[in-house]
Amino acid sequence: MRLLSAHFVIPADGRVIKNGIVHLSDKGEVLKVEAPEKIKEQAKLEFYNGVIVPGFVNVHCHLELSHLWKKISKGRGMVNFIESLQANRNASHEIVEKAIENANNQMIQEGIVLVGDISNSDLSFSIKKRSKIKYHTFVEVFSSDPKQANKVFQRAQVIQNILDDMKLEGNIVPHSPYSVSDNLFTLIKKNIKENHVHCIHNQESKAESDFFLKGEGDFIPFFKKQGIDPGLKESGHSSPIGIMKYLPKKENIIFVHNTYSTREDIQQIRNITENCYWCLCPGSNLYIEKKLPNMDVFTDVLHNVCIGTDSLASNEKLSVLQEMYILQKNLNLKLDSLVEMATINGAKALIKDSRYGSIEEGKKPGVNLIENIDFTNFSLTEKSTVKRLD
Repeated sequence: MRLLSAHFVIPADGRVIKNGIVHLSDKGEVLKVEAPEKIKEQAKLEFYNGVIVPGFVNVHCHLELSHLWKKISKGRGMVNFIESLQANRNASHEIVEKAIENANNQMIQEGIVLVGDISNSDLSFSIKKRSKIKYHTFVEVFSSDPKQANKVFQRAQVIQNILDDMKLEGNIVPHSPYSVSDNLFTLIKKNIKENHVHCIHNQESKAESDFFLKGEGDFIPFFKKQGIDPGLKESGHSSPIGIMKYLPKKENIIFVHNTYSTREDIQQIRNITENCYWCLCPGSNLYIEKKLPNMDVFTDVLHNVCIGTDSLASNEKLSVLQEMYILQKNLNLKLDSLVEMATINGAKALIKDSRYGSIEEGKKPGVNLIENIDFTNFSLTEKSTVKRLD
């Protein structure tokens, strides 16, 4: 058994415990969390300078794009990003798999224990199978051409079957409202199963908002250049509202990015389903659009807000701690709220909170130490780092 203590313990259960003590079994199971009035020296007690928190949950990642690190220019908008992605994505299996392995190892070092990862192929599966990280794989489909729907979905089913054969968790999901035809959405909906987790890129760019609200913007010439008629006209409402009829009502839905979401959008979605989570990827948002979500719109759903890193094609590193610092620096969020977004909220979104997300008796959530904390303001600093304790 190990006894872990620090200046503060934030178990992600609503408490902030000064000089808390985490009792951990040799197998990493939490036996109890002690909140002593005054800490005393005792055998086996490991005291650390910093804040103890649960292992981090990265709700949104694209391991397959790891080989594109620093290959796409910053701040040129979503359409340019997609075009650059298409132009640079192809590489040998060896290069892609090595980059995936390095990215997986980076996340382990960054204290990440659970990941929701987007896959368009099976290239990451062998690494996921042997990783210390628990993965939920979203087999992502996209095609704005209605005529391609059956072909695209059948290809995704082949990938899903490989995932199942390897006994890895995951399911088929749509990429985004603008990149999936009604025909393809219909096929996805017909194959929804109970207790699956669903995710979709949502309102990530101005181009997406213009496309749905006004029937104009950068996506129009983008589709024309590819010879595609996506079958979408000016709807007069925001992108997620138009596709809610294709998404499950009883299973969890993770809306990713939400850079241009409004309070009205969120309320309308909640009127349709309460099983919705909002994943923020601030590093990626700044990288692509130079814009962050308006946190004021999430005031009523803060316990359903979680954090993702997106990919190394659109971020400097795969670090949940770095995402937390960006949110704190730009959106003035408190440390305990940030920890909950980075841990228990994400675990609930991925339906893994029975084991991960909070330091509670019976769980094996992983234990992280955040060092170089500003204790005066109880906040992260640009020098804050994470160290795995378990």
